[in-house]
Amino acid sequence: MFSISSILKDVFTRLTRSAKSKRSSQDPEEQHNLAATVVRCYPHPSIHVRVQHETRVVSTHRLAQASTYIAYHILWNLNKAVGRSRPPVYDLPAAVSADGFSEMLDASDDMAAYLEAPHSEDRLFELLITSHALSSVPVLNNLDALLDRMWGHSGLPWRPRPLDQVRTLVRMAREHNFHNRRDSGQWVMTHALYELLSSAELHIPWELGQEDKIEDLDLAAEDIKVLEHARGPMRALWREHLLRAPGTKTSLLGEEHSQCVSLSRGSETRLRGVCAAGQSSEDRIDWWRTDLRAEGVLVREADVLRYNYVARRGHDLEIGWCDGCLREWEEHWERARVGWWREFHALVQEALSIQSSDCRG
Repeated sequence: MFSISSILKDVFTRLTRSAKSKRSSQDPEEQHNLAATVVRCYPHPSIHVRVQHETRVVSTHRLAQASTYIAYHILWNLNKAVGRSRPPVYDLPAAVSADGFSEMLDASDDMAAYLEAPHSEDRLFELLITSHALSSVPVLNNLDALLDRMWGHSGLPWRPRPLDQVRTLVRMAREHNFHNRRDSGQWVMTHALYELLSSAELHIPWELGQEDKIEDLDLAAEDIKVLEHARGPMRALWREHLLRAPGTKTSLLGEEHSQCVSLSRGSETRLRGVCAAGQSSEDRIDWWRTDLRAEGVLVREADVLRYNYVARRGHDLEIGWCDGCLREWEEHWERARVGWWREFHALVQEALSIQSSDCRG
């Protein structure tokens, strides 16, 4: 037999011990024992949880083994289930997505098989955020391998991520020493820090000098320093390219000259738009830059690696530029951003190296 008071005492002891731990990983045996306690005490074979307005029914053992958070929550609120014919429905934290919840259950069932199978960046991201929110021991004990799989590569950043979730992953990566990695894992910090740098929540206060709002974002001081080191050079490279009008060539003396790409290639066909071919080079450059400043892009936009000005403006640019010119600008942007990305990586690693040296000193 068991008593509610003895269970709550055990839960309090476990919570206190967990709070003292600085690492996100935990002892698998302790998690197994906790899950066994839930199965022994919880009066229903399944646990009902609500995630994103969707109710899921999961076996008690499976869910308690997958999530320390849910196991503690069930035991702490045992009085809601004991003596009732219908199991209660427990609401999961807002950070938990339906897809992430499914990923966590699948990964927890057989972590070795999960690691061997291919997974998209989206699925891995959802898994890590959900597993952090629900304290999934099987997943968090394999955090190094999962972060390596998701961001341990030199490929360009793909999809923008919410600032609060990226902030969580940056902390987890630092906790697991990714900031000192010298193998492919060093790209994990580069990817994570770029997602911070490209967030509007950070960029706008930075542009406006609103230090108090930056402090409100609760970013680690060492991460802010890394971003300060990389931000200026990155924006200078991007600004230089963005101000480049379509069809611009730069002479050895640094003089810029812009002409219609379609005309210079001998093409008489315009696939879209009408190019300002009859205008002088100076007028073309001035028109392009005036439009940029009017749109406020140079100040407003934070995501320099994913912001394709031509694609964003769409049909508006076709008033003054032909398809050949716009396509040439996009092709130049595609090539340039590969270089920007590698430059950002070098700047991040340089700043992290300085921080490591300061700590050792």
